[in-house]
Amino acid sequence: MKKYIGERLIEAEPMNLWDAVKKDYAILGDKLTKDLKFVEGYHIKFDNGVDSWLPKEQFEKDYKEFN
Repeated sequence: MKKYIGERLIEAEPMNLWDAVKKDYAILGDKLTKDLKFVEGYHIKFDNGVDSWLPKEQFEKDYKEFN
């Protein structure tokens, strides 16, 4: 994963919503459909170890890559 910075430093990698849901079914519960493969976004890991997922537009608005 690459490092990104917004309000705090995170690690992130591109991941569609389908793959994010497969990792954590609690995101959408029973609304799981294969159409989610087309929802682009990012899997993110916060410095406290918490994993999450953000839609691509929201992620790119909030975070910039940190070299």
